[in-house]
Amino acid sequence: MSEVKKAAFSFKGYQVRSFSYAEPVNPKIDSLSIDFDPSGTFSKSTGIFEVKFNFKAFLTEKNNNYDVVTASLFTEFQFEANLNLGDIPPYFYRNSIAIVFPYLRAFISNLTLQANVKPIILPILNLTDLEEPLRKNTVEVI
Repeated sequence: MSEVKKAAFSFKGYQVRSFSYAEPVNPKIDSLSIDFDPSGTFSKSTGIFEVKFNFKAFLTEKNNNYDVVTASLFTEFQFEANLNLGDIPPYFYRNSIAIVFPYLRAFISNLTLQANVKPIILPILNLTDLEEPLRKNTVEVI
């Protein structure tokens, strides 16, 4: 039997720092398009890796996009202090997004339900394509 290794990081928490919802005039919630813009900030001195996850759900009509939901979710992950950004395990970028997305999904569903409109329930998605944008949009601070 193989020994289970402890992960190199731990999930500290999340916070939705901004959110907007605009009821569409002609609701076609089933035809929403979605977009993600992940970015990260890693502090070598504290070992805190903050992942910012910007989300947008929109309708497109006659080449114009109409935002229905926008949200910015910030999450914190803890690594050992004095770790270099280059030493972050490659699996972190993919896994951090997989850890964060269910919180965003639940938040949007709950708020639209409480707004007494047709709830927006985001599907379960394969977000592995966001790994590279997160890696490219990550900066290290001291």
